[in-house]
Amino acid sequence: GLAAILDRALAALLDDLVERDLLRRTVVLVGGEFGRTPRVNALDGRDHWTRGFSYLVGGGGLRGGLLIGETDPEGEKLPTEPVAPLDLYATVYQALGIDGSQEFYTRERTRPIAPPKRPPDHAKSGWRSLSSSS
Repeated sequence: GLAAILDRALAALLDDLVERDLLRRTVVLVGGEFGRTPRVNALDGRDHWTRGFSYLVGGGGLRGGLLIGETDPEGEKLPTEPVAPLDLYATVYQALGIDGSQEFYTRERTRPIAPPKRPPDHAKSGWRSLSSSS
């Protein structure tokens, strides 16, 4: 299925970035819009599931090889060690050197680059460390 296609493409991208010594300078972020319900609905589909979702984050000096949070095997319980989307993006912004407190201007109004959040304290679980030596 589609997961196999993504697996091959993502593996090739990561291999290429490592081979060219670019992974430390490149943030890789793979995710979707929402998690999906653990049960199939009446229309043979799955609904949005805001209780948990998966993202792959790597490179850019972020500490690798870690899995943060989990649900139960059925995907029904709230995740352990949840990471809010705004905290995820604050972490990515910091890895990219983007000051999320800055604003950009459109014709209609001024907008913040990111809501006022900061990366979660890396001392809690270590994954948020922005230095591979941490």
